[in-house]
Amino acid sequence: MHLEAARFARDGYSIVLIGHKDHDEVIGTLGEVPDRSFLVETLEDVDRLELPDSTRVRYLTQTTLSLDETRDLIGRLKERFPHLQGPPAQDICYATENRQMAVKAISEAIDLLLVVGSENSSNSKRLVEVGDNFGVCSHLVNDCSDVRTAWLEG
Repeated sequence: MHLEAARFARDGYSIVLIGHKDHDEVIGTLGEVPDRSFLVETLEDVDRLELPDSTRVRYLTQTTLSLDETRDLIGRLKERFPHLQGPPAQDICYATENRQMAVKAISEAIDLLLVVGSENSSNSKRLVEVGDNFGVCSHLVNDCSDVRTAWLEG
């Protein structure tokens, strides 16, 4: 997402970033091109959005969001900015979807799933949820002490 944002900015586009302001991916992307990026989290944010050129607008989404979470925001953006362009649909939540499919695929063959990730990672939390939903004892681990605790609980 960082590279796309930089490329869009270089090409003279405003970048509307759909995501959560405290998410690491959003913070990093906004930091790449702060003068060309505009964050929206709600429909009200979209309604208040003022862009330098409404004909040169691209949007990107936080990769951990689902299509369901972004559908209404994208729809409202398209109403306000008819020239809006976004990434291909398969790129919107590819990282999350790909990893979730992998957990689903192995769920019948494992007894314990340890997801190595940060407590504030949406991707990591969702992987644990997927494992739990498929009947696998699943834990989020951030460091070695978490692995030992998860192993004893699992």
